[in-house]
Amino acid sequence: MRRAGANVLPPRADQGRRVRAIPPGLLAWPLWAAAALLSCDAGAPERGTAGCPGSLSGLWRVEGAVGAAPTWAILDLGARAEVYAAFDDAALTPAPGEPPTERAPRHLELVRVHSGLVGHVDRRIARGQERCAQRAPARISSCAGDSLELTLGRLPEPGRVVLCPAATSTEPERLRLRRVR
Repeated sequence: MRRAGANVLPPRADQGRRVRAIPPGLLAWPLWAAAALLSCDAGAPERGTAGCPGSLSGLWRVEGAVGAAPTWAILDLGARAEVYAAFDDAALTPAPGEPPTERAPRHLELVRVHSGLVGHVDRRIARGQERCAQRAPARISSCAGDSLELTLGRLPEPGRVVLCPAATSTEPERLRLRRVR
């Protein structure tokens, strides 16, 4: 037996059939969908806020580099950005008699804050069965037009005995980048 209420529609004029009930969950789904869309990246600064206006996506070349200038690829995802080395960042020549060491290119993961983008730079290293990952702070700041400043914490070179030595408190690497495309 059907009960009368708000979830009952009158019959269609062209069909003349009995009354159809609306499933209770069907009425609520548009509200849940709207709430989910509005909550995406809530509270995260948007592109164009203080530190770095506009999208940073593209290829960026180091200014003032001698020879072939290293190029970085930035993928701007709004609230966060990923930065990849678009050059041979993994080159490493082992000392004679030392087993070969493999290094992955550096990879940056950054989140947008009001003063720019902050996060970390990662690198994976392997020698035979021994593997480790290194991490140091990273930051993009002072964005203006087609140039920006990238500051990278220095990752220590692989050691002969210890593959991933502890980070030392050296001065970070500061790079001035200009957009290529």
